[in-house]
Amino acid sequence: MPTTSHGIGRWNTPTRRSRNSILEALALFEALELPRGFHCLSVFLYVCENEGLTITELAWLTGSTVSVVARTVRIMAGEVVERGPATSHILLTLDPASDRRLKLVRLTREGRDLRDRLEALIAAARPILPRRARSGAQSSGERAP
Repeated sequence: MPTTSHGIGRWNTPTRRSRNSILEALALFEALELPRGFHCLSVFLYVCENEGLTITELAWLTGSTVSVVARTVRIMAGEVVERGPATSHILLTLDPASDRRLKLVRLTREGRDLRDRLEALIAAARPILPRRARSGAQSSGERAP
C-alpha cells in the first residue's frame, strides 16, 4: 500500500505525495475537534449533498440506527459534549413548523466552509498508481497522471 508523504511504498520504492482526500478530511475533522470516524464523515457528507434531511433519513442512508445518527448529529451540532467541548459546530437541527417531532439537519456556516474545503481537496486529488501501472499505461498509449 502506498504511503503518505514520506516512506516506502508497496514495491519498496520511495514515495513523495500529499495526503489523499480521506486522510486530509480526517485531519480537518481532527483540527476542528470533531469526531473522526467513518460514520461521522458519512453523516456529514450526506448532509452536504442533501441539506434538510431528517435524522431518520440519515439513518437509512448511512445504514445506521436513528439513535446513533441522532447522537452523532447532536455532537456535530455542539448539543452534546463527547470529549471536551468541540470548537466547531458544523451541523444544526431545525424543527419544521409543520411537525415539531422532526429534526431537519442543515450545515452551519462552519459546515459550509468545511464542505468547500473538502470539495477543493477532492478536485485537486490525483490518482495514486504504482510505477508498474504508470509504465504500463504509458506503453499502451494512455496518459499517466
